[in-house]
Amino acid sequence: MTGVLRFPFRLTPSGQVATATYGSDEEINDAIAAIVLTDIGERPLSPSFGITDPVGMAINDIDVGSDVQSVLSTFGFDEVTITDSNVSPEGGGQASVHLQWERDEPDADPIDEEEDE
Repeated sequence: MTGVLRFPFRLTPSGQVATATYGSDEEINDAIAAIVLTDIGERPLSPSFGITDPVGMAINDIDVGSDVQSVLSTFGFDEVTITDSNVSPEGGGQASVHLQWERDEPDADPIDEEEDE
């Protein structure tokens, strides 16, 4: 097995555990899905993981985006920035959450300002 387990947990058609490569878009999408579907305090060993209202009915688009951004940064996805968020109530206590993200450009290599003598 290489990489990280996919979320939600699933098997491939060949019966193997589905994984995503570390740092791939799949890993980031799975991490965002796990964050959005987890209520803060739901995971006893990681009580700060999740968002305030995973149903999305009592918070607005900006709160969802900033909550997810905060958790991503806390749990090692510093290079990911949430660029847009949209919460759409679907009725029956459900909502759709649409998030867009992008990778931050890596910092350019510092220029060596020392002159050769």
